[in-house]
Amino acid sequence: MRIIKVASRDKARGIIEEIREIRSPIRYLEQVKWIVDKVRIDRDRGLMELTKKFDGVDLAEVGFQITRDEIESLADEAPKELIDALEKLRSNIESVEVPLIESLKKVEGKTAIDPDISIDTSIKPIDRVACYIPGGLASYPSTAVMCGTVAKITGVPEVVASVPPKGLTPAIAAALKVVGFTKVYRLGGAQAIAALAYGTESVDRVDMIAGPGGAYVSAAKYLVSNVVKIDMIAGPTEIAIIVDRDTDPYTVAFDAIAQLEHSPDTTMIIASLDDQAAHRIAESLFELARKIEARREIILEALNDGAWILSIEDRDLLVDFINMVAPEHLELCVSDERDLVNELRNYGVMLTKCTSPVITDYYAGVNHILPTSGTARWRGGLSPLDFLVVRRRVAFTGSSEELETIARHIRVLAEVEDLPNHYGAIARRLSR
Repeated sequence: MRIIKVASRDKARGIIEEIREIRSPIRYLEQVKWIVDKVRIDRDRGLMELTKKFDGVDLAEVGFQITRDEIESLADEAPKELIDALEKLRSNIESVEVPLIESLKKVEGKTAIDPDISIDTSIKPIDRVACYIPGGLASYPSTAVMCGTVAKITGVPEVVASVPPKGLTPAIAAALKVVGFTKVYRLGGAQAIAALAYGTESVDRVDMIAGPGGAYVSAAKYLVSNVVKIDMIAGPTEIAIIVDRDTDPYTVAFDAIAQLEHSPDTTMIIASLDDQAAHRIAESLFELARKIEARREIILEALNDGAWILSIEDRDLLVDFINMVAPEHLELCVSDERDLVNELRNYGVMLTKCTSPVITDYYAGVNHILPTSGTARWRGGLSPLDFLVVRRRVAFTGSSEELETIARHIRVLAEVEDLPNHYGAIARRLSR
């Protein structure tokens, strides 16, 4: 963990470049490409070899799919309190997203462009979507509910899940049951992404892959994005917290550690408007990290490799820095946040009034599948928008005289762009 005083835009840019260089999944493309290619070429055989190599599981023995009976049996072992929490999370997601879906439906219908051209707009769900559910250093039943629920309420006809071979726990099984996936594959890592994108003898190819993952999964999603839609680069975890002299350092320390415990490649940024506050929070983080027993090694490694505490006393520079870094989670823990809320534009999700990101992780219904690696500059978290396609049908129903009026505009543009056959297609209709 480093404490750095930032007083210029050049310094801020340099820190962002360093963060991106260390954490970007693009670094792993070469390491992942051979995995993707092996599955693409060797299909089931390649998938079995890679699963045996990386997971120690023989798919020929256990099967490529997790059966409904397996899910039902394991889900029965989950405590009722967990089922209640998962069902409440699903309900909250529906409450957040259904109004968006209903508002989108209002866009559907006919639009008249002149009296003779009609345009029909339809908004339809993608046919087949896969939700990747990580299962490496931790189990994520909440992710299964986040991804699967949004896809299903959007109307996706077939929603499948992919769970790493050793990732099927009673908690994951309970989440799979709560959502009601069409199929569940016993696949993890970059090889799962490749199988879902290209298809094998035992795995049906999908039209879209959604869900978070570590650096290898993110790199694999990037590599297959030319043949399948991906939601975003969603991982590893990032958190940025803005603080000032009035911020309680232990509150911030706990929120930071709650995200750092995800994995050693988590990125943490504390941006302080007050230099002394930056040092107080650094002390609190070290003290808390030494006391915590659960997942301590992961937290300490993340603190050592991917934690930055920045003193940025120039408020405008701080705003510019956050907008450039575009963090996945952005938490505001300052005494006066009114203008900051509007000036900060780029983030996966913003937590105001020092609200803990854990609330969005597990309860609020706002999706925790969020953009990372700076991609929050152009997109937000997973939503129904990701699973929908806007399609338009166009019809000209006018007379030859009315087509002549349109043709004058078409001819001008066709000549400027040196595409004479564009106008020729219209001239043919005028001569009939």
